[in-house]
Amino acid sequence: MDEETPKFWAVPLGDIELREALDAAGSLIRQQPYIGVHDICAEVERMRQERAADNLPAPNVDPDDVVAYLAEQRALAAADVNGRLDREAYEAGGFTLTGAAPWVAAGELRQHRQVDVSRIGALPGGAR
Repeated sequence: MDEETPKFWAVPLGDIELREALDAAGSLIRQQPYIGVHDICAEVERMRQERAADNLPAPNVDPDDVVAYLAEQRALAAADVNGRLDREAYEAGGFTLTGAAPWVAAGELRQHRQVDVSRIGALPGGAR
């Protein structure tokens, strides 16, 4: 590595946050003696995919506002994949990632219930 290396590495690593690159390098250095740009890019992608597999919090936007809800959902996924999502702060409420009006004010607890979809549409007595 010489003084010109950072200039050349900056281009392929341009869409990767410094924290992500450092995490990837830290992981790779324990596995292999030499690390190239491709190795860091591949490790960051692997780490992003692993994070994306986690469950995202529910968007803090009124679910009846479909456009805002979907935009917030996409913003959540992007922030999560890039490692920029502070789940604890987001789930506490009070703000959104898209700038839409928050559905849950700061300090309110959000309780999510799972819905038994087999019962949706069922009428009393089991009739449909």
